Amino acid sequence: MAQLNDLRTHRWHSLTPGMNSASNLLELGRALDVSEPLDCMYGFLGLMDEDIRNSIIIDYSLQSRQFIWKTYLAVGKCILQHEGMILLRNTDLATGTPELPSWLPNWNVRLGYHHLAVNYYAGFHFLITIPRHGWRFCGHKSSIEVGGFTLGTIVAAVLVRFPNDRDQSDENSILGLGGFAADFLRIIQEALSLWQSTSRENEDMRMKRFARTLILDRSLEHTTRSSIPYEQDSYQDFLFCYRWFRYFAYDDLCGFDEIPSQEQHHRHVSPYSNNAKNVLTGRSIFVTGSGHIGVASQTCRAGDIVNIILEACYPFDLRPIEGSEAFKLVGMSYVDGVMYGESLAGKDMANDKNFIIE
Repeated sequence: MAQLNDLRTHRWHSLTPGMNSASNLLELGRALDVSEPLDCMYGFLGLMDEDIRNSIIIDYSLQSRQFIWKTYLAVGKCILQHEGMILLRNTDLATGTPELPSWLPNWNVRLGYHHLAVNYYAGFHFLITIPRHGWRFCGHKSSIEVGGFTLGTIVAAVLVRFPNDRDQSDENSILGLGGFAADFLRIIQEALSLWQSTSRENEDMRMKRFARTLILDRSLEHTTRSSIPYEQDSYQDFLFCYRWFRYFAYDDLCGFDEIPSQEQHHRHVSPYSNNAKNVLTGRSIFVTGSGHIGVASQTCRAGDIVNIILEACYPFDLRPIEGSEAFKLVGMSYVDGVMYGESLAGKDMANDKNFIIE
């Protein structure tokens, strides 16, 4: 509780420059070590913009505890109105609350994973001259209507799971047993096989995009953000990693005279494999019928559409609701390795339309 009180007292003063957006504050609220779920929410609100704080009535009554989802909805609406669609980056259908619309995150769930790539801004250089639909509340104000366009429909997805019953503290022992190496190769082969059936690119370009996608490589961003991109050539590291794993899993040198050296392992294999494992565990690699590949929530499935929501700055996975024209928001996705322009190439921006998200 002391941690919560400190956050309430210091409000913005405890924050470093660049950390005062609703999205970053949301992470602080979710991570509070308190037993009362409402404290997570109100501790977060204590750090928020005054207009947002004044829009919420703090209520610890029994009724408020029973219907905490109403508080989540009220807070979500305020943040959406003040901060815009950046709120959507925190959504995931897998951790949502049934009573809540899918575009709202569940603040009572701690984040147990790294965020997907958060940089898509440069892609919107292509959209500057295009009138945006914006967004608005609709229905009983529990649905939102947004403008956007579809990149493609997911035709297949591979859920990534690495066995957790091995000693993951000693990578060499895992590789020596061939366990992790075989698992990694299986995932690569399955995803590549799916993508090759829909991609119309040449092999070299396809493999470069694939290598970037596996680690959410942001090294080619043209934005100024605090996140540190992958600082090496992801394609080169992927090739070293593939050779190393083929040797330890199947005693196959892939046509080379010798296995990568220890120096090459530390420089290329280890950084790439560690990044890929952190990124992919518990997520799915998907392909679309239009030839895109990406990483998304583990709950994504065939039939979902990969959509760019204007003003949200990220692609999202939307699921059509049967018997309705509306969609559920499954979660944020990372498409085609580099998030600016690559996934937009050849797209007719004039065909964007409105989507209702419930």
